[in-house]
Amino acid sequence: MLSAALSMAQDADSLQVKQVHHLDFFGIPMELPLQQFSDSLVAKGMERDTVKNGIAIFENFSYAGHDSCRVQLEVNGDVVHSASILLPVAGSWEALEQDYGKIKQDLTATFGRPESVQEMFFATPDTVNLQDNAAKFSEVLAGRSKYHTLFLTDEGRIFVTILKYREKGENLCRVIVKYMDYENFKKQKR
Repeated sequence: MLSAALSMAQDADSLQVKQVHHLDFFGIPMELPLQQFSDSLVAKGMERDTVKNGIAIFENFSYAGHDSCRVQLEVNGDVVHSASILLPVAGSWEALEQDYGKIKQDLTATFGRPESVQEMFFATPDTVNLQDNAAKFSEVLAGRSKYHTLFLTDEGRIFVTILKYREKGENLCRVIVKYMDYENFKKQKR
């Protein structure tokens, strides 16, 4: 009788399907196909811009006190594996620091203590006093800084960074928040 009960328990265990949980991006589960995910973003007030090279772009997303953020969805086939919020281009260290700090604080309130934080400048002998905000901004534009915060959840990771990049021959910088779904990212890597 004991062996029959154990056999039934094993059969029940083998019938259970492992439930996969996906990261939510503003209440939208990252398990939806691209079209449904996109329609959900449009329903939240975003304007669909374009889809090319595996990236879908949406404009006019309100986030962290800014009405003109951009959202980029990275897809593989029909699967969204990451969603990034690009805050408007910043024109000063003060703006970068304020945006980065507010987002980091908000995400800490939601997800708890970050897994890792790197916030530093790579000073060189000719670097000016980094107590000056203009000098800090110059260091960011020169690519001599690293500001990253990583949050881990069971479903994925959220990464906040101050990013310097080139566009139309000009060095620019902004804060970016990237949500990466573990399951869909694994599918993308295959």
